[in-house]
Amino acid sequence: MMKHRFCDRDASPNSDTTIFPMKNLYTLLYAFSLILINPWGGSRGEIWTQPKVFVVLLIVLSNLSFLWEERKLLTFSRQWKVCLILWGVFLTVGAISTLNSPFPERSFWGQNQMGDGWLYWLLISIFSLTNRLLLKLHPELFCCQIRGLLIGGAVVAVSVFPQVFNWQIDYTATNGQSIAHDVLASRIFRGQQPLAQPSKRIALFSHRGHAAIVLTLTAVICAVAWKWKLISDRTSTLALFLILPALLFTNTRTAILSLIISLSYLLGRQYYKQLIPAIAIGLVAISVMTFTLTSGLESGICCTSNVQPIAFVGTCCARDSKTASLWLGF
Repeated sequence: MMKHRFCDRDASPNSDTTIFPMKNLYTLLYAFSLILINPWGGSRGEIWTQPKVFVVLLIVLSNLSFLWEERKLLTFSRQWKVCLILWGVFLTVGAISTLNSPFPERSFWGQNQMGDGWLYWLLISIFSLTNRLLLKLHPELFCCQIRGLLIGGAVVAVSVFPQVFNWQIDYTATNGQSIAHDVLASRIFRGQQPLAQPSKRIALFSHRGHAAIVLTLTAVICAVAWKWKLISDRTSTLALFLILPALLFTNTRTAILSLIISLSYLLGRQYYKQLIPAIAIGLVAISVMTFTLTSGLESGICCTSNVQPIAFVGTCCARDSKTASLWLGF
């Protein structure tokens, strides 16, 4: 199979030596969209959410800047216009809801930890629309964006492993410090984790569910990029070797189920030999997690779990991370 046209250096008539800084910039920004945190933040939002939202803002500003420089080459397809209208309807309904909300400021800015207020979705809509135009002008940037996401996903995966052995590791300035029994100074609760193994495996996020959905999405992107020959067998093997065990350690059943469904749909019968053992491992893991959860409940242990039903990996629930919402536009 020939390399996908998005990775062809001559795919765009505008490709020249000036595109090289753009490639490095987008690889860096997309990696930071998964891993950037503020270790000195005073709340969950300041530590984990706001830095990632800030990276999304930088991506949007970069898109607008490059599109403005090449505005004479822009063309707007019918599909792009339909997306513009749909985003406009969504934001209009959101604006009406915000204006009629008993807490309009919170509706506009979003909750501190999640930050998914009306302003954030405005940012995501601009990202979605501008990124589509940018990739039409410079399709070679698609591979750079994928590369950045895979690098970020690998770093997120690596950050999980130390937490398997020490739940107090949270990569903040107050790393290891506690303010109460099983509560870290960063406001991370040990009890957020599964009952039988109450240890914190949140990677570079404020909750294990956020880390799990990001690892799932990264694994799907890696598999699709490998299928399209956008990345080498060695790169895909290394990325999945890090991401899949880390995903299992997050102990989030719906993320694993989403990965199974997504890979089965995207890879299909062509790769059934690879899918069968992967599906078997995933189902065993889900069964074990379910059994330990049930055992904990029967023992009267109280827990808090953020398990949410996910019909498909591309569907991001309300408690999902900022980066996962960004991928809706990607």
